[in-house]
Amino acid sequence: MYNLYHGLLYSKNSITVRLLKEIGSVEPLRDLLDKLGISKNEKLPNGRLAVPQLPSIALGAVDISLIQLTAAYATFANNGTYTVPVLIKRIKDKEGKVIYEAKQKVTKAIDPLYNAIMLDMLVNNETGEFSMHLKTPNGGKTGTTDDQCDGWYMGLTPDLAVGIWTGGDDKWIRFLRDDVGQGYFTAKPVFEKFIRKLEKDTTGIHNANTKFIDPPSGFKELTNCKKHKTEPLPEFLRPKKPAEDSLKVQHIQIDTLK
Repeated sequence: MYNLYHGLLYSKNSITVRLLKEIGSVEPLRDLLDKLGISKNEKLPNGRLAVPQLPSIALGAVDISLIQLTAAYATFANNGTYTVPVLIKRIKDKEGKVIYEAKQKVTKAIDPLYNAIMLDMLVNNETGEFSMHLKTPNGGKTGTTDDQCDGWYMGLTPDLAVGIWTGGDDKWIRFLRDDVGQGYFTAKPVFEKFIRKLEKDTTGIHNANTKFIDPPSGFKELTNCKKHKTEPLPEFLRPKKPAEDSLKVQHIQIDTLK
């Protein structure tokens, strides 16, 4: 029996599809992405939506940039608060006077309780046999596109969100086998080497002892599968009208959480 923690850890796409099917509509997911800085109304040069109104978005079938995805993941480490990324934070003249300072825009995107569960799932991904054995608390998720054309890793520490993409400018540049071409082998090691480099730094730019924020009250109760697995979906996840059964998935029993 798998739960959502297992589904994320082992990249069991059937669980992801099953969850979306239970929600009954892609709109709650598109609304969430919109809150995380990935506009649900953004259109590509060919006129199609970057985040289409299709069930396949649950499997990552969206056309977004690395900085968009990294900023979205940063929300999980920031207690559910989304911060619009800036490339230049501050400019000083030769006298040390600040002549420009970016005004960062922040919005509350995810309820801290639900965000804590997502963060816990990401941290759980880096435990046991999958642990990188870093001094710094960390979590993350790998990703691999069809035919091993792209490898992804979105890594989090209490102070950093690191997005890594590996691949070629053309889709024909790819690995021929999944056991060497998936994001676990192509992108995740980059994160590990980067954090280890920071941990060895002596200038004080990184603190390996920083901890993720503690989950709020109700976290343990909400992650009790035995209590919640027979309960109906929360009201905010229910579609306004019954959605067509357009998702065909294998029958699999899952718990909502641990």
